[in-house]
Amino acid sequence: MADKAATLQKLEETKAIVNELEENYTYPLPFMTGLRNLIIIFLFSTTMIIFGIITLNHNSTIVEYLIDYPTACNTNGAICTVDLKITKTMTKPVFLYYGLTQTFQSHRRWIMSTSFTQLYGKDNNEVTLCEPVQKSPDGKNYVPCGLRGYSFFNDAISITGASSTTSVAPDKWITEGIALPTDKNNKKLALGADNTADFKKAGDLTRDDFTLPNILSDAYLIWMRPATTSKFYKLYAKIDQTLEADQTIQFSITNNYPAQDYGGKKSLFLTTSSVMGGKNNVLIGCLLAFGGLGNLGIVCILLTHCFSKKIKVKDIIKKEL
Repeated sequence: MADKAATLQKLEETKAIVNELEENYTYPLPFMTGLRNLIIIFLFSTTMIIFGIITLNHNSTIVEYLIDYPTACNTNGAICTVDLKITKTMTKPVFLYYGLTQTFQSHRRWIMSTSFTQLYGKDNNEVTLCEPVQKSPDGKNYVPCGLRGYSFFNDAISITGASSTTSVAPDKWITEGIALPTDKNNKKLALGADNTADFKKAGDLTRDDFTLPNILSDAYLIWMRPATTSKFYKLYAKIDQTLEADQTIQFSITNNYPAQDYGGKKSLFLTTSSVMGGKNNVLIGCLLAFGGLGNLGIVCILLTHCFSKKIKVKDIIKKEL
């Protein structure tokens, strides 16, 4: 009986404390409450969905064509033509990219095999890091030296030929001024008597003789920026002219780059762009997926909150006592 009386007394005291707290005490609520968390998640998710829809709309305005090199172009020095039927108007500017496969620019040896003192016009004699492309058979320093210059893509591409019903004016075919300004800053050229840009086949280097690129050329600066994967596309030219639909373009290609020697393939990629750049289906998919999952999670939380049983704090205290 004494134990029961003590328990009842303790319960009454607890009730009195709970009632006093409910009437007189102001609970400090945290800033990030459940409702505020849901609102923030909803705003982020909705913003992602809206941005994904906007990006999808811009994607629909971009026109792309991918053309693989024909078999006739698989011989070094061969001159071949590729016809492209324009089925949808390509609004200027139109960008022409060349594509390569099985070309590993992210390999450490390729990245390190260059001379930055040459690139900045300080000392063309510093070719220590350029192995195995350092000096010509007659002892002159290669400029640019290293595997970056040795592996330079030097196919000659132009729009020409009798079957072309679309003519591009020479001043609309732009190959200079297309590199990023950050790649051009501080680059200088300092050729001298002990330097040469004429590569000569020698030793283990199997590539045929060719002229190394100019360090300041846009084509070389674009080539110098490493690609992250073995399959990539790099800008070759910009066409500052609208290409109308239902016309044919003929590309003339002189095959100088021996991709076929190491199992690589080459292609041409013609595309337009929007204010958001080129097509990016991965970005659109991520935006819509994560935005949708965020809002779906909010709906699940709200449904759980609406249909779950509510238990008051004082009821929990009573149960424990």
